[in-house]
Amino acid sequence: GLCGATRVEELVWRAAVVIGVRVGAEVTLQCESRLLLAGETLAEAGVSATSVLQMCVGEDGGMPLGCFCFSKQRRVQLEEELRRTECLLEEERRRHAEAEKLWRQKQLQLQADSDSQFEEERRRHAEAEKLWREKQLQLQTDSDGRIEEERRRHAEAEKLWREKQLQLQTDSDGRIEEERRRHA
Repeated sequence: GLCGATRVEELVWRAAVVIGVRVGAEVTLQCESRLLLAGETLAEAGVSATSVLQMCVGEDGGMPLGCFCFSKQRRVQLEEELRRTECLLEEERRRHAEAEKLWRQKQLQLQADSDSQFEEERRRHAEAEKLWREKQLQLQTDSDGRIEEERRRHAEAEKLWREKQLQLQTDSDGRIEEERRRHA
């Protein structure tokens, strides 16, 4: 039975066996916007068995791209990068809100001035708005780039691990065959 004391990876291994996918011993998953680490219980992670299983088994019956193998140290680094990006976005939002407030005050003041001055201020505000949107998009792109790089590294590590596993099996089969030949 599943309970809050069930470890995250036990659930993942069960799902992997059912859908026929091999997973490493150190499994980390992104579930409900939080990185879960092998060794954590469902209670410690604050997630339900259902939400973990739904994330493990994709609509096509396979493991979705959200399943990664990370070390605890790498998880901490990724979470720190995410926090920094969120802080930068929040700071940009705050600055934008201040600029918006000042612009509205200025707009009221300029209402009494000539139309040409008002039009110039409108143009400046449009430029500031455009720059703010570009900055926001750049921050999001940087964050997406780091996640994509992590996916690529994981795929390379998985490939090397499979090659090593195959080589070890081949070496083992070779030694067994050599022993059989000697014994005969």
